[in-house]
Amino acid sequence: MYLGIDIGSTALKAAAFDARGGRLLAQTDQRLPLDVDETGRREQDPAAIVQALCAAAGSLRHQLGERWASLRGIGLAAQGGSRILVNRTTGGPLTPMFLWNDTRAFGHFHEIAKTVPARWWRSFSLRDEPGMGLARALWIRDQWPDLFAGNPLCIGAGKHVYFALTGRWRQEACHALQSGCYDARRQRLTGRPAAKLGLSADLFAPLRNGHETHPLTHEAATLLQLPDGIPVAGPYNDHEADLADARALYLEVFDRLCGHVPAGKPYAIKQDQPK
Repeated sequence: MYLGIDIGSTALKAAAFDARGGRLLAQTDQRLPLDVDETGRREQDPAAIVQALCAAAGSLRHQLGERWASLRGIGLAAQGGSRILVNRTTGGPLTPMFLWNDTRAFGHFHEIAKTVPARWWRSFSLRDEPGMGLARALWIRDQWPDLFAGNPLCIGAGKHVYFALTGRWRQEACHALQSGCYDARRQRLTGRPAAKLGLSADLFAPLRNGHETHPLTHEAATLLQLPDGIPVAGPYNDHEADLADARALYLEVFDRLCGHVPAGKPYAIKQDQPK
């Protein structure tokens, strides 16, 4: 059995699937409290996300009974664009989590865009503007400057939960691009943008290596009532799923236009299909 976890902006969703045929065995949906006001605030409590994960695991255990112990793998995906400042050693949150639609850092974004030309960003990121994550990091520093004395990490929801499960820091390329720390030409992280703005060059988490996994820690396994060492994959970004869907749609349209697949016939992507 495999477990899939999706941390959204308003809810944490989890589902268990049969490993042989992919049949849905159980699912649950845990609401995530949201702090909103007229200033543009869109915040969540990072601890509440872990609490929601524990509640989701409890619900699935209740539905599955003894089969819960047969879990053999976990996949984690999360909303893009969220930001938390955390202690890089313990993972403890130093700030609330600011969602992608929190508007309070927009002024910093426009100020960066005015002072640093588009061609500079384009030279490595292939974009004409800074990543919103840099603007949020500057805004956080303006609000709580003392927090940056301890060399914290600036991460998102998926990174926060992945560390809680595995004790390892990882981020995906899409999140890194949103953070403004991704060199898209060389497909690696770069500390140049953060350093240019007076931030630590290693403010953001290391890059995920493909579909690598890390084992569930003893502490997390105890919390979720699971065996130690279950492989955890992720964290994945919601845009990665969009890309996979877009690729599948493109291949289907291409094949239908070329007459390879008759109109109306069901279509499925094969793993060995040419890119």
